[in-house]
Amino acid sequence: MSSNPKFTVLIPYYNSILTIEETLLSVFNQTYIDYEVVLVNDFSNDYPAELIKAFKEKFRQLGIAFEYYEMPVNSGPSFTRNFGWDLAKGEYICFLDSDDLWHPEKLNVCSGFIDEYAPALLFHNSDVSKTGKLIEILDYNYSQNRFEAQRINPVNWLIKNLSVTPAVVVRKDISLRFNEEMKYCEDYDLWLRIAFKYNDILRINGSPLTFLGKPFMGGNGLSSNIFKMRIGEIRLYTTFCFTNYLYLPLFPLLITSSLIKHIRLIIFVFLIKK
Repeated sequence: MSSNPKFTVLIPYYNSILTIEETLLSVFNQTYIDYEVVLVNDFSNDYPAELIKAFKEKFRQLGIAFEYYEMPVNSGPSFTRNFGWDLAKGEYICFLDSDDLWHPEKLNVCSGFIDEYAPALLFHNSDVSKTGKLIEILDYNYSQNRFEAQRINPVNWLIKNLSVTPAVVVRKDISLRFNEEMKYCEDYDLWLRIAFKYNDILRINGSPLTFLGKPFMGGNGLSSNIFKMRIGEIRLYTTFCFTNYLYLPLFPLLITSSLIKHIRLIIFVFLIKK
């Protein structure tokens, strides 16, 4: 493989010993192999040293670099992703959480659209129905012809976060990074800033290529804390509108929309817990 691969697969790791093997397998099974893997251990309590050693050898046999780094203290996902991003050698960064899975055609499909459009950011569909079931994902039979490109107006991302992080691919050389002071909605914040700065966003419409390891309201994830998530979104809208005065008139509408989503989500959580 090239010393400057097309993709860097960036995986933050924190206490995910039960899921990391399936996650790495979903990367190892990619049909497109011009990539490197960067795994950043965020001072985890359960790092599976032997498993990582075995995967490093498996990737080496394919000619794929597997880089592993350890944080000296727990620094959070934003810092961890920024750390791996700055060390990445790939032309594009593919984000993958340590409990999520990719279809084997993920990088192949993304590569085709990158060759044609070279966007600053692209994203595709994801799915939660096959949670943790890599064998079912492998049964999918995708082809490039089942996917279509759609240019995205940045305002669309202002209205709604359009993608989960493991379905996003960004150009490595863009100047923006995750806000390390944000603990909630830090991904939404970055995608929004990229969308408005570069106005070069591509959506791949078609079958899902990312499969989430837990539903949106998963018990241990950040998404389970809906109040702090809402505060994070309101902070995001406040910062954006008061630094982009053209969109300041939208601020009341965005806050109202966020509060309505919060109420609907509370009702949804109440109903599923009954």
